[in-house]
Amino acid sequence: MDESSDHYHSTSAGGKLYRRVFTPLDCAPAERRGGVLLVHGLGDHLGCHEKAARMFCRRGMVAAGLDWPGHGHSDGKRGHSFGLDPLMELITESLADLRERIPAGSPIGLYAHSAGAFVLLQYLRDQALKGEKAINPPSSFSFVWLSSPLLRPDYGQGLVKRKVGEWLSKIVPSLLFDTGVCSDRCYPPDPESGLLKEDPLKHHKVSLALGSDFIKRSHRLNDCALAFEQPTHLFISQGDVDQICPMEFSREFFEVIDLPSADKIYRVLPGVLHEPLNDPIADALLAELSEWVDQALIASAGERTKRG
Repeated sequence: MDESSDHYHSTSAGGKLYRRVFTPLDCAPAERRGGVLLVHGLGDHLGCHEKAARMFCRRGMVAAGLDWPGHGHSDGKRGHSFGLDPLMELITESLADLRERIPAGSPIGLYAHSAGAFVLLQYLRDQALKGEKAINPPSSFSFVWLSSPLLRPDYGQGLVKRKVGEWLSKIVPSLLFDTGVCSDRCYPPDPESGLLKEDPLKHHKVSLALGSDFIKRSHRLNDCALAFEQPTHLFISQGDVDQICPMEFSREFFEVIDLPSADKIYRVLPGVLHEPLNDPIADALLAELSEWVDQALIASAGERTKRG
């Protein structure tokens, strides 16, 4: 596997963003099976999902993504974006870059964690609503893996707090507040040292503009579910003790998605918190996902062939 990274000037973000690309070396460029776009969550960065990137790469796929503005190694105020629209524009931008790295017409999959899953779902919804004008229609993706997806940003946020936040976001959009998403709520201590491994690139901040937009879009969840259709295959992994993105919401969302039972999987991870890739079960989960990716690519290709 070859890994490359660079800071590039993003047309969508209007600044420098940090991009990482993982490329399989055991096959020629023309033999690459496809690509996977990686979308990280609020307060983290692409480096937190390197294990997933390497798994995809071992399956012969190019895995690529970037740190959001204000996250990781990218420029910008920590935790700030003027809503979700700029982040969704980055998805379009990143998919265009990914397609240039893989054989024309080869399959593309999507991986998104936590708040990244929420952004991705909003993106798929918007693309579905555009119909034939969509640049990236949801059905064009062979598979989607949602890890601990954030589905109810309004959960635990009182009406008064939401209204005040929405009002203030128009006056001081870049004002930051603490999300409360700290390491001890995300993954267990290291089994050998008994200590939590802290990542200096992670933070638990969000601006009023971004936070308010997350909450405002919460009611569109069912529309997002309707964006899934064959031949896309879906895998949701969810820790059953995740207090940041509770299991009840992802389960409800999964049931609404109108895909055949053979095309969607809801995997409960017993005793796992919010970040399964930082949990001892990570290797077992990735082994299952590795087989699932192979099966999803084969099944998706077969369905596309039937459709002509």
